[in-house]
Amino acid sequence: MNEKQAVEHRADDEPKPLVEFKGVSKSYNGHKVLDKLDVQIQQGEKVALIGPSGSGKTTILRILMTLVPPDSGVVTIGGEELWQMRHGNRLVDADKRHLRKMRSHVGMVFQQFNLFPHMNAVQNIAEALVQVRGHSRRDAEDIGRTLLDRVGLGHRADAFPWQMSGGQQQRVAIARAIALKPRVLLCDEVTSALDPELVGEVQQVLRDLVESSDVTVLIVTHEMRFARQIADRVLMFDNGQIVEQGSPESVLGDPSHERTRRFLQAILAAS
Repeated sequence: MNEKQAVEHRADDEPKPLVEFKGVSKSYNGHKVLDKLDVQIQQGEKVALIGPSGSGKTTILRILMTLVPPDSGVVTIGGEELWQMRHGNRLVDADKRHLRKMRSHVGMVFQQFNLFPHMNAVQNIAEALVQVRGHSRRDAEDIGRTLLDRVGLGHRADAFPWQMSGGQQQRVAIARAIALKPRVLLCDEVTSALDPELVGEVQQVLRDLVESSDVTVLIVTHEMRFARQIADRVLMFDNGQIVEQGSPESVLGDPSHERTRRFLQAILAAS
């Protein structure tokens, strides 16, 4: 093996990111919320996105969910372009079929629970398995009941959303997202709509689920204690760029950037 082949072999052995943003920018009404963002997320990594409102965190999730396209740059999942697709040797805009295929790799838990009000808990989970994964209704509901047991709601399988607390509804929403076995799980302020006494139960359920799997997780949160408990890495955003990143201990415990220190002080003062 010559030197060039040895270098290429070593490069092939290096782990490739599951999610990658390369030079990604996005603006709304002339306001740039992502500014040439470069970031890599590895398989199985749990990453917390923190920063002030409007700094670009939720836009990252929306791009990965194919809800909004970037203005420029490339996003890949598993090495495959998300918003573009290969046409011969060229990259062209993705069609609906490609977007649907790529979206199947991603699960999302929203701030608002977004459950179907006319379906009970197990039906809310089963519906996606039937429509997206092609399971039979019976098998889908069996999976739904198993997942409800895992999130501590086996006894509420037949309850409708209006019969459940906010914390219970969010646990159903988490079970629904996990049911599809996504490669990437996105969580957008999943406890912000809950009463304070319900926050802990939802955070614990989410921690237990992600710690027992190799799913890659991106979490937007203002709950610094939660970020410290669940994340392998914390990214601090400001004006559409990452101003600091590292372990929860370094970023949250001993931040090096002045903007991070001011943000954390503001969070502490508001709590």
